[in-house]
Amino acid sequence: MLTAHVPDRFVPERTYVLRVLCEVCLGVPCHVVPEARTDVQLTAPGGESLVLTDSFWRHCTETEGYLFAAPLPGAPTHCQPPADEGLGEGIVALYGNGTVARDGRALTLGADLLASAFFLLTGWGEWAQLQPGHALGLTPDRHGRYPEASHWLVRHGLERRALVEEYAELLRLWLARTGYPVPEPPAPTLLPTHDIDRWRLGTTWRKRAWINLHQLAGWGRYRPYLRPWRFVGRATDPYATTGDLRVLAEAAGLTCVFFLKSTAAPTPYDEPYPLDSPAQRRLRQRVVAGGHSLGFHPGYAAAVDEAAWHAEHARLAQYSPAPVAARGHYLKEALPYSWRWAEAAGIEWDSTRGFNQRNGFRTGLCRPYPLFDFLARRELRLWERPLVFMETALLPEGAHPFKVLPTEVEAEIAALQAVVQRHGGQFVFNWHNDHIRTPPYRPYDPALRRLYRWG
Repeated sequence: MLTAHVPDRFVPERTYVLRVLCEVCLGVPCHVVPEARTDVQLTAPGGESLVLTDSFWRHCTETEGYLFAAPLPGAPTHCQPPADEGLGEGIVALYGNGTVARDGRALTLGADLLASAFFLLTGWGEWAQLQPGHALGLTPDRHGRYPEASHWLVRHGLERRALVEEYAELLRLWLARTGYPVPEPPAPTLLPTHDIDRWRLGTTWRKRAWINLHQLAGWGRYRPYLRPWRFVGRATDPYATTGDLRVLAEAAGLTCVFFLKSTAAPTPYDEPYPLDSPAQRRLRQRVVAGGHSLGFHPGYAAAVDEAAWHAEHARLAQYSPAPVAARGHYLKEALPYSWRWAEAAGIEWDSTRGFNQRNGFRTGLCRPYPLFDFLARRELRLWERPLVFMETALLPEGAHPFKVLPTEVEAEIAALQAVVQRHGGQFVFNWHNDHIRTPPYRPYDPALRRLYRWG
């Protein structure tokens, strides 16, 4: 067993990060020993040690905490151990420095891996910067979310790297050098998910006629990618794609998750659909019969309002088997409160932690991991499955033309999947049911099919 000697302050936080890095990522048990010290020392059974600098929590006291007292990360810290240490190509940390020193059987890294991982895994910095009075406070975006362009990974162009996975890989290589029997990384997996924001475009003859016009009108800029004449005379509802999505998953030997909404009243961002309708009942029955799962998709306001969250969850439970997962509409969340609500409701995992306007690794991980309530300072029973890819990131919000051309998106998918494969993680993607047959998403149909297989 690996032993971690840690400072006797902020023990819950340090224990949590070590559990994620060692047990969740590597499958290696880690015994944490708090003691009076100023750094973190990992000791393998053979006596070899890896010492990690504490450049974050040492600035804080248990009384004042770290949410407002500790510094936010600045410029990236590049740490490159010597080649003869066999620890890979180096890492990028959020805290610490790039020094590397060996003293006998102890290797010391100046990079503060625990604080760097904790920042990305928990999102505490995002919460802190949105609080009134924070020295480096930010204004939420127009949907009340943390402004994505201000995220540390995005500002430094590192969102395509799974940094916490890289920290775990460094530990894996170090343990292997000590002779510790580290388990082989698991085979990577694919998890298709689909937010059902809009159930049907319409069924009346007027709406069917509108569908045909919708297929033909106003698409000049997309004409090189479209074949609208294929739809002339057809009244196929372009939102009715859940069956197609199930077929795609089953053909690839996969199971998927459909996130259903239960908003009672329409809003500018919510379109209620009848959960008690025969078509909805058939959808849920077919999902369960096919081995797929149902998730809860709290609406635009409910995603950040406790009473509305629980009311919508209770309404969905009236008609549906208990949802196993949750994801906020527009990826909205109220950290860490929405995690508490999901845990209390018996939700097993969340999948809101991802980017809206780009694709990548917002939490630094590409595998399920337990969440940590940074206000209550405890690990939750709720796990996170980080969202890696979503089709809405291919287009600028509310604007056209394409941000990522249909001819380029498959290369983007392959690059993201390569990261997941390298770390033996899970590639979670989301494709909305109403963004398949409708412009301007129809040209991305080959990309949708590409998601169901590895490159």
